[in-house]
Amino acid sequence: MLAGSVDFIDAATTSGTISLGGEASLAPDARSGDAFLPFAGILANFRVHAIPDFDEGTLTFTVMLNDVSSPVTCTIAAPATSCADLTHSAGAAAGTTIAVFVTNGTRDFVRYVRWTAAY
Repeated sequence: MLAGSVDFIDAATTSGTISLGGEASLAPDARSGDAFLPFAGILANFRVHAIPDFDEGTLTFTVMLNDVSSPVTCTIAAPATSCADLTHSAGAAAGTTIAVFVTNGTRDFVRYVRWTAAY
């Protein structure tokens, strides 16, 4: 199981990344949020939960492997608080970097974003 979290996304922040573990806010780009996977595996069953404070717009989450978008992605649209990609998967070799890229299209604050994936 892999997991990552961020406690706060500012309304003015339109994108950034969440790594493995926990952070206070988004890293500014994919390389800033990279973590290394210690062994080869298949990433699947990607799920995200957040406490958004928005009435319109979306939050989109994309798993990045070696700073490249994978097919594993999901979107939270108001008024939902979670999303999942249970269809797509992505293989990774030992030493591959991972981060989750977030696009904040809400223009509002978002709190307590948590992601998990089977690996």
